[in-house]
Amino acid sequence: MTKQEKLLSALKASKSTFEWDKLLTVMNFLGYRLIERAGSRVVFIHQDDENDRLHLHKPHPENHLKGGALKSVKIYLQEKGRI
Repeated sequence: MTKQEKLLSALKASKSTFEWDKLLTVMNFLGYRLIERAGSRVVFIHQDDENDRLHLHKPHPENHLKGGALKSVKIYLQEKGRI
């Protein structure tokens, strides 16, 4: 199992928090690129489909996704069939 596959498995199993840096690795592995927006806003756009977009706010001051943001990432990726 590769590092990316292990991180993907950890994302699926996560219940309360997930490190932002690890999410960046997972999203890159799944074919998404990160676009920085104003302030802490970011959008992940899939390389094969410009309409496949996930909008988030970078967590701060901590470096962990929590609660609703983590849940929305997991639901989005499940709906897209990526996890």
